[in-house]
Amino acid sequence: MSDYIIDNLVPKHEVHLVAGVSGSGKTTWLFHTLLDWQKGLPVLGFTSVPVPWAYVAADRSLAAAQRTMGRMGIPANSFPMLSAHGADEKSFEEIAEVLSDMEVEMAVIEGFGGLLEGNGSGSHREVAKFMHKVCKACVPSKAFPNGLTILGVVESPKSKQNEKYSLPRQRISGVATWGHMCDCIFLIEHQHPDKHGDPGRKLFVCPRIGKDLEFTGSFKATNHLTFP
Repeated sequence: MSDYIIDNLVPKHEVHLVAGVSGSGKTTWLFHTLLDWQKGLPVLGFTSVPVPWAYVAADRSLAAAQRTMGRMGIPANSFPMLSAHGADEKSFEEIAEVLSDMEVEMAVIEGFGGLLEGNGSGSHREVAKFMHKVCKACVPSKAFPNGLTILGVVESPKSKQNEKYSLPRQRISGVATWGHMCDCIFLIEHQHPDKHGDPGRKLFVCPRIGKDLEFTGSFKATNHLTFP
């Protein structure tokens, strides 16, 4: 049995992040990539090890997520979905309880940073406390006999090219604790941010162990964002 959900890139029982500014294509890339992953197709050239999983919408309605899927030609019933937004708002503990009932081993959580609790300052202490709680839920337990792997979707700050941190792992909104306490980070950025409407994107993959990877891709006519 593999210790990864994507071999040698995304280990099981850890918290990973997908980051990017709003409109960069995070959700679009995830939907396309996860469909390939659940079929056992390679992801970015790495072997997929699919497990039961669910998509959690914590920053948008399920209808909004399904509209994105519809524009991509993806049927709404392609994978289990859980609403944690609006009238269905849930804390991380409540989300975890439902995921346990669903018997999943991996969860993609949109709006992951919005689940942060406390006084809303987003301080190192608040983020560290939250991440410790989430990481504790990932290890095999009665609730998750095979453990839980989390792919949290977060924002990255809008900034000019010459104002960015040099290391992609540091280019996540909020305190550096997010990057320090997660495992693999996927960062999507505009390839030509000064060209409005340009479909080009860059994907930086930053595993905790090993060298960072960089891919160049673009949106296709099918509204899929791919990095060949």
